[in-house]
Amino acid sequence: MKSRHLIEAGARWRVGDGQQVRIFIDKWLQDGEGVLSSPSAELHPEATVSMLINRTSGWWNVQLIDRCFHPPDATRIKALPLCSTPQSDMLFWPLEKSGKYSVKSGFRLLCDSRDSSEGMPPANTEEVWEVDFGWISGSGWAASSFTELVKLVFTRPDLVPLFAATAWSIWFHRNKVRLNENTRLMGQIAGFARDYVRDFRSSNSSSSTVRSTAPKVWSPPGCNEWKINFDGAMFCESDEAGVGVVVRNSSGVVVAALTEKIRKPPSVEVLELLAARRAALFSDELGLDRVIFEGDSEQVIKALQWGGWDLAAGGHLIRDIFCTVNSFVSTSFSHVCRQGNAVAHALAQRARLCSPISVWLDSYLGDISSFVNADLPALFL
Repeated sequence: MKSRHLIEAGARWRVGDGQQVRIFIDKWLQDGEGVLSSPSAELHPEATVSMLINRTSGWWNVQLIDRCFHPPDATRIKALPLCSTPQSDMLFWPLEKSGKYSVKSGFRLLCDSRDSSEGMPPANTEEVWEVDFGWISGSGWAASSFTELVKLVFTRPDLVPLFAATAWSIWFHRNKVRLNENTRLMGQIAGFARDYVRDFRSSNSSSSTVRSTAPKVWSPPGCNEWKINFDGAMFCESDEAGVGVVVRNSSGVVVAALTEKIRKPPSVEVLELLAARRAALFSDELGLDRVIFEGDSEQVIKALQWGGWDLAAGGHLIRDIFCTVNSFVSTSFSHVCRQGNAVAHALAQRARLCSPISVWLDSYLGDISSFVNADLPALFL
């Protein structure tokens, strides 16, 4: 199977305006095989997903979806978050969080798609064993099988990383050959593995002393700034989830907060992005333009800080966020540990009791106030 065909087989559509995605033909759902299992007499066989979106609200046409599809499929469709800004449909690679194709995940898909009864074909076995691995011959070793070689390697712990890098290089070369792609000569693999281990050790030793940890307590923003903490919570007992957002000033006083119940999204990462988008929209609604957005998902915060998720399943949500905050005077994104995000987390959990949203525009949050008060002592340390 050529690389292009492999990508076409594994890629899925991320719904924007729904104009390009065919409901019953394309892979666009985020779970299972990505396709619908229930036909509909009310919709044309080549109808696009745009037919399922309410043009006025920009959200799913719930009545039409419930009428046309079996409940399981209707639930899967309504769980997909739509963008709040105009965006086109886009193909992405669901096997990587970045949404970008990688050889490793492509090969994994290729192996998974093979018939379980079909054995893996030999991959240049003779060629592999003809490679000159100097680190083996220099040790005076003689191995008659791969199993024996592994046993010998583990008698020399200092050579284990080099052995692992070499084995991976052979595997990587084999995959390239299977896909008819250009790759290095077999005789170059040993040198590549040595260089790889050397570069890794050099990089690891220089970066190990620069490890940073997220703060464990909430800290206030600067003067004339606002800090908006956000969080999401999955409710395992239902098909719903919760979003919590709290706005505080430089004195730690709560200015506004909200808790909202939403449909359970396909993943925790998407839920955290939905919470971040709700925080951005809330700040815009309140007229705040100097904002620090803070959450406890390191991956999501890094994606908002540095990018890299444009092609991911939640990439359209990131675009929504930046479209919202683009006009702000200043915006930044900060990561904090769960302990420092306790108020937003409690608000997200409280969404179980909402129908579907509750908003506070003062400092008293009822039963959530105890979490706010717990943050205050940290301001005087």
